[in-house]
Amino acid sequence: MIHTGWLEARFPRYYDYDFLRGFAFLAKWAKMRGKSLPDSLVDEVEALVAAQMADSGIQLERFNQVDARSYNPTDSGAWHWGEASWFALHEAVSGKGIICPFLTAQWNEVRPRNAIANVARGTQRP
Repeated sequence: MIHTGWLEARFPRYYDYDFLRGFAFLAKWAKMRGKSLPDSLVDEVEALVAAQMADSGIQLERFNQVDARSYNPTDSGAWHWGEASWFALHEAVSGKGIICPFLTAQWNEVRPRNAIANVARGTQRP
């Protein structure tokens, strides 16, 4: 595992990577090419989604930018590496316990049939 943070779906993503972003790309690529993804990969992604799935959608585990750093302009016009800043809308869509309709929609677009039900029952896909 390169970065354990990738095992958590986050929003907003900006340039961040997570398992759902990667899986969505692979699922669309496989569909476009007429290929299927390995069952072991799909099973792993289904389990990761199930861990964050609430009744109404994918639930965020934390504020996405809590550990973010960024370049910031100084009064002299130079750029300094330091704390990242955010704004009210960012805080409104990213936080522990927030249901994310955007990630939920992405999952619904690429998820295998019966994905969450199979994980809950401990069974494989048909």
